[in-house]
Amino acid sequence: MKKIGRVLAVAVLALAATACDDDVAPCSAPFSDCNGSCINTSSNSSHCGGCDKACDPGLICAKGACTISCPAKQSKCGGGDAGALFCANLQADNKNCGACGTACEAGKVCSSGKCAVSCQKGLSDCSGKCVSLQTDAANCGKCGNACGAGQVCKAGKCALTCQKGLTNCSGTCVNLSNDILNCGACKGACAVGQVCTSGTCALTCQASLTNCSGTCVNLRNNPGHLRNNPGHLRNNPHT
Repeated sequence: MKKIGRVLAVAVLALAATACDDDVAPCSAPFSDCNGSCINTSSNSSHCGGCDKACDPGLICAKGACTISCPAKQSKCGGGDAGALFCANLQADNKNCGACGTACEAGKVCSSGKCAVSCQKGLSDCSGKCVSLQTDAANCGKCGNACGAGQVCKAGKCALTCQKGLTNCSGTCVNLSNDILNCGACKGACAVGQVCTSGTCALTCQASLTNCSGTCVNLRNNPGHLRNNPGHLRNNPHT
């Protein structure tokens, strides 16, 4: 009888233990039972992706995988065949320009996610070439603005370039010493019947006529003029 009583006691204890186990509520997703505790294995760095799968120092657990946490405006690069994970600014990183692993060539810098020529102060990048927009005839004032034939770029503007002895007057090269429209200065036009001599407007007379104080006269047919100006006869012995 004593033996039967012991068997019944063990059976009762076993049933009681089973009942207690049935009362324990299981862990609900995304939690998992890790050593008797419900753990979110999608974000817990000590149980990342599974129980006891700890992340290395400096890494965090995101979506069940160990990864790095990058500051604002930086992107996660590396991992797998690309090596260790690291953060990079894809807008300004010369070794990761626009995308992880995209390196800029020597002499170029990463600007706004694109590799561009690095120009010295005072120069501008025009199609990958450093130029001065103040003096470059092919890029005068702005990239691609080419000056016309015979023009040069001065202070960012296209201007006519004239040979020695000529002057730029409103886009035309003229000789101020003999140009009747620009005599002595641009737009210094001579009057009708005058010529430009040594930069000065002067009367020009036809053959057989003489310039007398700005008037062309025929000394042979104008005896009155000779009486009033006897010096002209001495100066014109053939009259």
